[in-house]
Amino acid sequence: MSDLNGKEYKRFENIKHFRDDGTEYWSARELAAALEYTQWRNFTNVGSTELIANLFRISQTEEKLRRDHVQGAEQATSTHYKVGREGDQL
Repeated sequence: MSDLNGKEYKRFENIKHFRDDGTEYWSARELAAALEYTQWRNFTNVGSTELIANLFRISQTEEKLRRDHVQGAEQATSTHYKVGREGDQL
């Protein structure tokens, strides 16, 4: 997966943290900046449902990229949008 060059993918990967048990997590303050919220108060007003949905889509996309051995930024971007469209139908 390190060969993917999509700026959105890298933006989230660059702020990912790992717990001692290997699970991944993101800091809310770092996510606010990655999502281009200029002020923290704008981020907190978005509401947890939207944030949870976005994180779910990110995790589902990452899993699909791994599972399908997606290579290259163009294919990764296409996969990202496909997963997003499918998630909207749930």
